[in-house]
Amino acid sequence: MVSTSTILNDPKNRVYFFILAFVACTVATWALGLSDTKYEQHDLIAFENGFPGDIDHWERAGDWSNVEFSDEKITVNRTTDNTSYAKRAFALPESFSKSNARLRVTGTVNTETYTEDTSGNPGAALMVWIEDASGEVVKYSTIADLAGQLDNFQAERIVSIPKDAVAVSLVLNSREATSSYSLTDASLNTIAVTSVYLEAITILIVAWTVLFGVACFWMYKNLPTKIAIIALVLVAGTVIGVLMPENITDPYVKPLLEFLGQNVAPSGPKFAEFAYKIGHFVFFFFVALLFMQNAASLPISKFQLLLLMLLLAIATEGMQLHLFNRTTRLSDLAIDSSAIVVGWAVSSIITALKNRNRVGQ
Repeated sequence: MVSTSTILNDPKNRVYFFILAFVACTVATWALGLSDTKYEQHDLIAFENGFPGDIDHWERAGDWSNVEFSDEKITVNRTTDNTSYAKRAFALPESFSKSNARLRVTGTVNTETYTEDTSGNPGAALMVWIEDASGEVVKYSTIADLAGQLDNFQAERIVSIPKDAVAVSLVLNSREATSSYSLTDASLNTIAVTSVYLEAITILIVAWTVLFGVACFWMYKNLPTKIAIIALVLVAGTVIGVLMPENITDPYVKPLLEFLGQNVAPSGPKFAEFAYKIGHFVFFFFVALLFMQNAASLPISKFQLLLLMLLLAIATEGMQLHLFNRTTRLSDLAIDSSAIVVGWAVSSIITALKNRNRVGQ
C-alpha cells in the first residue's frame, strides 16, 4: 500500500493536491458567501406599516418643485437647476450591539422620465445618511447610482453602523441628473453576524492562509529571486486589493477616476467606469503573462498554471461576498478571466516564436 508521504514526494502529485485544495477553498468561499447563514434578522426599523408611510415624516431639501410626495411613491424631478432630495429619518434601536450589527437597506426605484445626458453629470442616487446625537452625518453610503436607461433599479446594500450613530436617513437624491426617478418601496433592517458563520469563516481564513503560504514558499523556491519577489508582490496586491474596504480605497480611486473622466474623455462617469474595467484587465493580464513566461522554472504545466490563475480570479470575486462594503460582480470575473486567457495566449505565441527562431538558427 502506497503511503500519503510517498505520493506527496512526487512534485506532480503535490501540484494536483494543491489545485484540489484551491478548488475546495474556492467552492467553500462561494457556498458560504451565498448561503443564508451569514446574517440573522434583527429589527425592522423602517416602513413597518408599508412604504412610504406617513408623508408628513418626509422632508424636502433644495428646490421643492423638484420633489413630489404621494401615498405610493417619492419622486425627484429635474424641473429646475437646483439639486434636490427627499429624506426620512429613523431612530436606530438601542437593543443590539453596534460592533456586531449591520444595516441592510433595500429599495425599488423606477425611472419616470429618461433624458440622455452627454454632459457627464452624475445620475441620481438612493442613499443612507447615518447621524449622531447632534444630527451630524457621520457616514453616508450610496445604495444605488441611478444612471443609465433602466426602467427599474433593485437596490440592496449592507452598511456598517458607527458606534456613535443614533439615527439613519433614507435619501432619494436628484444630484444633477436630467431624468426623473421615483422610490416605490424600501426597507431598513438591522442584522447581525451569526456564530455559525463566524466559526465557518475562521476555518476558511485559516485554510486560505495555509494555501497562500504554500504558494509563496513554492514561488520563492522555484523562481529566480527577482521574479519571485515581483510575483509575490503582485499576488499579495491582488488579495489585499480585493479585501480592502471601499471606504479606504474610494478617497484615492474615485478622485483619480473623476479627474480622468473630466480631463481625458468627455463621457465623464462612463469613462471612469471604463477606466476601472480596463485597470482590471491590464492587471490580471500582466500577472498571467509574468507567470506564464516563467513557467519553465516551475514544476507545473502552463495549462495547470492557467487553471490556477482562473481559480484565483474566481476566488477573489467570491471573497467579496464576505465583505459588507464590497460587491461581487460577474462582469469583473469575466474581465479578469479574459485577461488571464489573453495573457496565456500571448505567452504561448511568444514561446512559439522563440522556438521557431531557434530552429531557424
